[in-house]
Amino acid sequence: MNQINSNDVKEFLAQQEQISETAEVTTESQMPGHSVINLDDARKQAEEETSAIKELQDKVEKDRNKLFEPDTSSLAHLSSWVFDQGNLKVEVDAYDKALYLKSLFNDVPLELNIKLEMGIDVAVRATTNYDLDIVFKVMEKYSEESKVPGPAQYASLVQKCAAALQITKFGDTLLNPPTFAPGKGSVDSAAVELKSRVDNLIGTWAWPKWNAALTALRIFETKLSLCNENARQANFWQTADAN
Repeated sequence: MNQINSNDVKEFLAQQEQISETAEVTTESQMPGHSVINLDDARKQAEEETSAIKELQDKVEKDRNKLFEPDTSSLAHLSSWVFDQGNLKVEVDAYDKALYLKSLFNDVPLELNIKLEMGIDVAVRATTNYDLDIVFKVMEKYSEESKVPGPAQYASLVQKCAAALQITKFGDTLLNPPTFAPGKGSVDSAAVELKSRVDNLIGTWAWPKWNAALTALRIFETKLSLCNENARQANFWQTADAN
């Protein structure tokens, strides 16, 4: 029998260490029918998804008025609207100003009756900051369902959320949109309710009705923007009566 010396032991241990470093560990994920999960790839994917959700939230922060900029080509066949360089010509009358001041003094959302030239009245109310938090959450849910592939779909869904929240009456039909307030239920439960309203009510409207509703929203947002922009112009408010 050959005698084992210290060099043999060192060589054996070195070989075992090399085998340990190069050996592949078979886990359940590497068995047939399973895919190998790379932790770095999974972490990168999670970061990308989080970033995508953040981008969606940032988009909602954009000027609400820009979401309703009229598309002359899509609206020209509906009514004899007068456009000025791509924007609706909208006037704020004394009654609009009075309602704006009342909403301001009483800290309640502004609501205006928008008369469309086609003979339809649409009652529209403003959103609150809390409403926008709920819209954030709704857009997150649509994103999770892969229903926001691009900017066009994003804008369309935000507009539908606005219609579901803001249009209180269309023609002779009362729509009774939900009113959300902090402390009365969670943002998540409110988002579920709003998303259901978008899918089951607004989403069922035929194209002419949706275009008319969208036009009313555009007019409302323009009126609201004009009131906000002229907050410091005394001449603008001379005809307003807030009593």
